Amino acid sequence: MPGSFWTRPAFRNTLFWFFVIGVIAVVIGTCTIIIEHPAQAHMHDAPELDAWFNGLSSKNGSPCCSYTDGSAVADVNWDTAIISGKTHYRVFLEGRWVVVTDEEVVEAPNLYKRAVVWTYRGVMGLLEVRCFMPGAGT
Repeated sequence: MPGSFWTRPAFRNTLFWFFVIGVIAVVIGTCTIIIEHPAQAHMHDAPELDAWFNGLSSKNGSPCCSYTDGSAVADVNWDTAIISGKTHYRVFLEGRWVVVTDEEVVEAPNLYKRAVVWTYRGVMGLLEVRCFMPGAGT
């Protein structure tokens, strides 16, 4: 007998294609769930503000909370600085000061009262600012 059923090329190819189709089905199913049910972002210590947080956007119209939860920023970890003759907010993230552009600032009244930053991983893997809302005392 030149080869068993399990080692025949036709059978191995069939198994390969079943595997490929299965992987594709899992990826499509996962993407569908993510698209149909986006995560509802919030601050864990203020669930009553969830709807308000989900409606926030920066000056450039980018939604802040639709992608990730915001993080409260301690007063010592944000400030303002004059850069190129213009005043900008800065946020201390992972050991470095990150300048907040005017477009990333949220201008809505701060019902949470504390400063909040929404971040993402940039091209170099560093945390960058998606949106920033200064504390209510500013």
